[in-house]
Amino acid sequence: MDVYQPIKQKEIERAYFFLTHKNLFKKIAYALAIFIIVVIYIFLIIGIIGVVRNPNFDNMAAQINSSINWAAYHSARAPEPLFSGASKFLSLGENRYNLVSFVENPNTNWAAGSFKYKFIVNGQELETKETFLNPGEKRLLLRMSYESSQPINDLKMNLGDVSWYRVDNDIPQIAWDIREASYFPSRTITEEGKDLKINPLVTWQAQNLSLYDFWEVDWQIALFDG
Repeated sequence: MDVYQPIKQKEIERAYFFLTHKNLFKKIAYALAIFIIVVIYIFLIIGIIGVVRNPNFDNMAAQINSSINWAAYHSARAPEPLFSGASKFLSLGENRYNLVSFVENPNTNWAAGSFKYKFIVNGQELETKETFLNPGEKRLLLRMSYESSQPINDLKMNLGDVSWYRVDNDIPQIAWDIREASYFPSRTITEEGKDLKINPLVTWQAQNLSLYDFWEVDWQIALFDG
């Protein structure tokens, strides 16, 4: 059976018309789609206006607003203040002291982007410095080789101007397992008939419990007597 069918002249003309007016058909389709979207938005806007103008809408909004204590809501989610431990001083002799204070951020989802601190020695305020604290971080604040003509009888730490910003709870935290810290005081040994002075030494073991790798880590060491 011969399936060949000759193409009619009208079919050729129809195909030619579609090919030569293809861009026009695209423009018509785009215009129709835009028209449908505009009509949908118009109906949505009319519906929203109708809901807002409904007297029951104000009553519903007032009920929702009165049922929620927004002051208590924000207060419960506000960051807790930074915690500062007891400040201590270490005498270096010759009227020089190292001033030490621990500060901690007790919040797990708030970071102190910046805060200012200053030591107060015998009622006298020292210069103000600035640093930051990550969520849950503890830090040692130091003032090295502070000179005082009078013995230190009172030492305090003042914190202020904290700038908070919220962070996600799923951010991996940097955590260390520090153990077996040991202090070896300075001593003198004799080797080959010569006296050698060995400087003080502190050793410890640290394990990185976080998901990060570190090429280099700086450590702070504080020695306390008694």
